[in-house]
Amino acid sequence: MADAKKCAMDGCLCTVSDGQKYCSAYCEAAEGLTTLVCECGHPACVKL
Repeated sequence: MADAKKCAMDGCLCTVSDGQKYCSAYCEAAEGLTTLVCECGHPACVKL
């Protein structure tokens, strides 16, 4: 099993599989934007 890598969007805490750069379309669309909070909706990034 390959090691998981962090999503390429700054501020996102999700991991991605080999061959993927982003965990979601949200993070891919946010490329180059400055964001303080990731809103991809995955459990690792949901703030309580």
